Amino acid sequence: MTWLIITQSLLIALWVGVSARKEMTPLLGVLTFMVAIAWAALIFAGLHAAQREIKRLSGLYETNYPGGARHPKLPPLIGNPDSHLLGKWAPYGVPFLFAIVWICLLWRSLQ
Repeated sequence: MTWLIITQSLLIALWVGVSARKEMTPLLGVLTFMVAIAWAALIFAGLHAAQREIKRLSGLYETNYPGGARHPKLPPLIGNPDSHLLGKWAPYGVPFLFAIVWICLLWRSLQ
């Protein structure tokens, strides 16, 4: 998540800086857009893989310690299921939010 936010922030700063100086060419705009969308998709794939692995580990944990009968020295794998579910929204939503921002910026620059 941190990589996504940092790189998207830098790309948006680049976009704004070049746009403000009126040096944005259509090719540079499309190229920046493609890099930003590709990076967001790559980070999304990594976050999705991490979520799948958490789910797999949770299943293994539940198989070895059914019904919450875990070893007393082991902490719970996840906290409250409701907050865990809400915590999954950011990794799936933030890349799409950046994609929407980039689509709007590209559309504006091509006008």
